[in-house]
Amino acid sequence: MNWNWKNTALMGAGTKKAPLLRACRSDQRFSYWLYLPKGFCLEHAAEYGIAAVIHGTARNAEKLRDQFADFADETKHVILAPVFPAGIIDREDIHNYKFIKFHDIRFDRILLDMVDEVRETFGITQDKILLHGFSGGGQFSHRMLYLHPQRLAAVSVGAPGRATYLDPSEPWPVGISDFKEQFGVEIDMEEVKKVPVLLLVGAEDKEVVNYEEDITFRESAQKYGNNRLEKIKALYENYLQHQMNVRLTEVPGLAHEGMKMVPQAVAYFKEILGE
Repeated sequence: MNWNWKNTALMGAGTKKAPLLRACRSDQRFSYWLYLPKGFCLEHAAEYGIAAVIHGTARNAEKLRDQFADFADETKHVILAPVFPAGIIDREDIHNYKFIKFHDIRFDRILLDMVDEVRETFGITQDKILLHGFSGGGQFSHRMLYLHPQRLAAVSVGAPGRATYLDPSEPWPVGISDFKEQFGVEIDMEEVKKVPVLLLVGAEDKEVVNYEEDITFRESAQKYGNNRLEKIKALYENYLQHQMNVRLTEVPGLAHEGMKMVPQAVAYFKEILGE
């Protein structure tokens, strides 16, 4: 037996204890946890898809991966959980990945390279992924939708404290007036509208999130609400105005509790998959 990463991963299929934290090939400052579902084998890899799950500010990527393990087993999906450390370039920064673009780093491209590496390593042919993120991960996931809708089978956006609205009167990251200047492309709304979107929030997620003392604060964002519940409702209305395929789910009794909302994301993805 050649004790390399690939073989170790295959031997650990269906377990959460295999040493599967792997550096990203295109930028080794970043890494990812992987979960291969029970029964996964190279001979049948074409039957499998990939679900990427994006951590919040706490960077609890491994725990988030584990929360999706049963979903992976039931639906033949490999779980990819990136780790985007705080303190990259700016040692005090904790936000980097949430806004996609940070200094010279494009986190959308980092994620897609991780996805493609996993596909190439194990022979997975499906190129569209399921994408889930909560809080900071929710910020990333809905911005990823604007840039790469053609790579997304469905996206779950959980309670982002700072949202980007399809608002041509506001600059990034509140709106999209300078989207092409920021990213070199226009938003392909026809492709965006093809992607099923779940907006997910706790019905008690009402803590004020104005971030006035944070470098990410944008006063113009306050017109969309003062807490995550108000902000995601505004995002829902914004998406409806653009004829997007969107659903809003408010979870009774929960505040900003991402791990407790994984079942709602899982149920949504199963519905999309026809499970």
